[in-house]
Amino acid sequence: MKKSESLLLAITVLTVILSFAGCSLFNNTSFDEAKENLKNAGYTVTELTGEEYVETPDALPSVSSATLERYVYAVKNSEEIHIFLFTSIDTASNEYTFMHMEGLLGGQNNQVVYFATKQARTDSKL
Repeated sequence: MKKSESLLLAITVLTVILSFAGCSLFNNTSFDEAKENLKNAGYTVTELTGEEYVETPDALPSVSSATLERYVYAVKNSEEIHIFLFTSIDTASNEYTFMHMEGLLGGQNNQVVYFATKQARTDSKL
């Protein structure tokens, strides 16, 4: 009886942990999926190559064109999102450490770094 009680307790604890952390823990929405989700939600989506983004005169935050593959900016009314696709997860993590956009929620999902309003993040499914 003790083993079954311990097993039940372990399963309960694991279920509680996954219910709190599970939403972001298993989220593997890709760059292209996020872009399509935003288009389907009615956002105006602009995509640039990494090189095009870096050459933009007022590109903030600044990143290296050698590490940035693609960039997407999507807007719908007052909702906005900036999505950066880097060459690797490690590069994305390193770049994200130094990136910031005032007033927007930031996050990382594998090779993707994003800054968004709450609703835009939800709509992108990142």
